[in-house]
Amino acid sequence: HTVDLPEGEWRKPHRALAAAKTMRVDDRIHWHFVEGGSENSTLRSYLQSLCKSKTCMVVSDSNHAYQHTRWELEFYSHLVAPGQYLVVEDTNIYGWNGWTNKRDPNKDRVRRGPMEAANDFAHQHSHEFIRTDWCTSLYGLTQQPQGWFYRAKR
Repeated sequence: HTVDLPEGEWRKPHRALAAAKTMRVDDRIHWHFVEGGSENSTLRSYLQSLCKSKTCMVVSDSNHAYQHTRWELEFYSHLVAPGQYLVVEDTNIYGWNGWTNKRDPNKDRVRRGPMEAANDFAHQHSHEFIRTDWCTSLYGLTQQPQGWFYRAKR
């Protein structure tokens, strides 16, 4: 199953469905479009139930505020099965010295977001998760540098 948490303007159900059809994977994906994203308690209950009976990997790509991202990492970390990944998208904005987010350039360099939340998560969960950056080393460019966490054990 794939759960899409639409937060941004570009993540509309019709666009996701069209992309899946173009990639010819629409017959293999079960979509669950949910209003309110991870702040929706019904969704959280559903995910907890789903991940008790399935092997779950989670990709977090929603609100980029530090507090929201950090909260999601804590919540989702309990859902990720050993041998799977917890991925934090867009760690390339705010505190990272790479590309600039055109919509929110952080010119004063005081914003904290996904990278800072991922750094704090890595520090507190090093006994369960191995932080890896295989995507950057393999492809050279990524939207989630240092944003991959492999669950080694519970």
